[in-house]
Amino acid sequence: MSDYYFRYNGVSSTEMDVLVVRRPNMPVAQQRTQAIQVEGRDGKLYRDKETFEDIVFAIDCNFLSTPEFFAQKIRDVKRWIYGPGSGELQLHDDFEWFYAVKKVEISEAERQLKKVGRFSLSFTCDPYTYFVEGTKERSLPQTLHNSFALSKPVYKLDGNGIAELTVNGNSITVEVVDEITIDTPRQLCYSGKQEIKNSYMAGDYAHLYLQPGGNSFAVTNGFSASIIPNWRTL
Repeated sequence: MSDYYFRYNGVSSTEMDVLVVRRPNMPVAQQRTQAIQVEGRDGKLYRDKETFEDIVFAIDCNFLSTPEFFAQKIRDVKRWIYGPGSGELQLHDDFEWFYAVKKVEISEAERQLKKVGRFSLSFTCDPYTYFVEGTKERSLPQTLHNSFALSKPVYKLDGNGIAELTVNGNSITVEVVDEITIDTPRQLCYSGKQEIKNSYMAGDYAHLYLQPGGNSFAVTNGFSASIIPNWRTL
């Protein structure tokens, strides 16, 4: 299937001269529940834990190579897959979205023919898929509509002093020295120099999440603020 490709760490499979054998199946995240047995009641009750299991994409690939360059081709693929990068997986027919990869595995490379090699990739991903447009930084508005699932944004505040950031009526305070980032997905605060400043913030990161539907914001006068909403959906 030479017209179908994927992109990982910002590099497409076509750039690596790797061909996708077939379109991968689309995994569905499974909801986590707790089974509860109640005496005198048939069956079980199930409590929704409001979280989901990881999903796994399996992509079968092949490539053309002369025998003397077969090993080098595999080294190139490993350097691409295991190397540093965004950790984002994008599929050819869905490039407006990406998957956040947590782990990737490469199978052994089969020599199917003298010039053809074949291997499989297994991408273990966050259960959510993320909207590319939602990774762009924008000035913090007074209101923002979330058309997707509950999202965990990143906030950036500029100024000096103690700032109060209020989201949907819930407030946190943070000491700002020139610039500070509040990273709710990782539950971290850090300065513009990437120094961890968790002790500078007082409050609950969960209060800063973006709920489905309308969201409202306020920040102390004298500070400027921006947001990366990280829109996501199952």
